[in-house]
Amino acid sequence: MEGGVDLLLIETSQDILEVKAAIFGCRQAIAEAGRPVALQVQVTLDTSGRMLLGTDIGAALTTLESLRVDVVGLNCSTGPEHMRQPVRFLGENSRLPISVIPNAGIPHNEGGQAVYPLEPTPFADQLEEFAREFGVSAVGGCCGTTPEHIRQLVERVAGLKPKERAVTPVPRLSSAIRAIELVQEPRPTMIGERVNAQGSRKMKRHLLEDDYDGVLEVAREQVDGGAHVLDVCVALTERQDEDVQMRTVVKLLSQSVEAPVCIDSTEGNVIEAALEQTPGRAIVNSINLENGRERVDAVLPLVAAHGAAVIALTIDRDLDGMAKTAETKVEVARKIHRIATEEYGLGPDARIFDALAFTLATGEFSSLSSESWVRARLLPAGRARFYSTTRGSRSGTTLGPSARGALTTGCGRLG
Repeated sequence: MEGGVDLLLIETSQDILEVKAAIFGCRQAIAEAGRPVALQVQVTLDTSGRMLLGTDIGAALTTLESLRVDVVGLNCSTGPEHMRQPVRFLGENSRLPISVIPNAGIPHNEGGQAVYPLEPTPFADQLEEFAREFGVSAVGGCCGTTPEHIRQLVERVAGLKPKERAVTPVPRLSSAIRAIELVQEPRPTMIGERVNAQGSRKMKRHLLEDDYDGVLEVAREQVDGGAHVLDVCVALTERQDEDVQMRTVVKLLSQSVEAPVCIDSTEGNVIEAALEQTPGRAIVNSINLENGRERVDAVLPLVAAHGAAVIALTIDRDLDGMAKTAETKVEVARKIHRIATEEYGLGPDARIFDALAFTLATGEFSSLSSESWVRARLLPAGRARFYSTTRGSRSGTTLGPSARGALTTGCGRLG
């Protein structure tokens, strides 16, 4: 930064969590320098199209776009021939400029020396095609490329206008392995809540006993039962190390389960610990205005910095607590929406509103409960774009064990 660079490059990346850490380090340096500098981030994929620890290109793109880097791309590991499908995916899905800097093929050993087999002409041919066909904006050469590789490449792309790309944004979440669409089709997106010490005796017992194999078993059962996202809560009155346990559980899940996580805590330091340990794009559960702006202003900076989505509950101290009519719910939602967008810059895919439907299993379908359940679904119909959720677990709190178990297999619902 002190030398006057125009761009910081993070490249040859094998671990997406490590990439996140590097991005935060660059952001800190940029802030300290007091001047804007572009950030280009390139991951390295093997011949299977995954990073060394298993992250596919969809998960990598979702994570990097949510962290608001300026250029996303690939480099090293293979030649352009093995990058074709990942580059095609980036061209069809990335809203950012794309860079591709391959090796001169995959090396083989000759007499103890690494030999890269791809000659300059076919190397330049393929990168020119990437620009023309997939809209790649920046090209170059990595391991095994020579001055002749670069000379021919420059001749091919000098003055070339990359293909224009029309990308329709699709909101996604990601884990260390894969990405999922925020809104599943057919709907709904199911957020499993059994990895939650507040709602599962089994989970609570595992946490009290430091039985993390048991925690992992619960998580896998949720995914096998149809959950797309795992709500993770480790808060226990019997323990005071919620941040440590949250970090441990999130790390375990990221290494063992493909589903993204929904971080569920009332404590800012716990949410921060979880986000720092999360390799992908998560959801944070939740914010509200129960104590005025205290929680919103504690949590939203973390959400914005880590590129997460956040669930907002329609509770407002200035409007008598939990909103009970559709009109009041909309009023609270719009208030939180203004704060999230105008002050913290959260986009539509980062805002999920929970209108707090009343329990339906009581059998008392009063105008109050039915209004909360049905009319609150009109929230997204306003001018602002965002997403809404409700909880099957809350709606079925008076059901019997069998029915409740079926409902909470995937009890959050995103639409």
